[in-house]
Amino acid sequence: MVEREVEKFLTSMTVKGTLRDSVTYNVEKIEKAFVLLKKMEDRGIIPNVISYNLILDGFYRQDRVKRKI
Repeated sequence: MVEREVEKFLTSMTVKGTLRDSVTYNVEKIEKAFVLLKKMEDRGIIPNVISYNLILDGFYRQDRVKRKI
């Protein structure tokens, strides 16, 4: 479901003549990663620490992680 919404949004950007940048592609990758995690779980495959670390790394690189000290 999320993947379809992302695709619709990216298509609308193209139709409107909006250029994609690295942020746009990074968001797309993160959303697809969540879709893949869901597919894993639906197939009975339990994501491991590496699976979750890759997602967290993506959020960190996009500065979408709020630090609390």
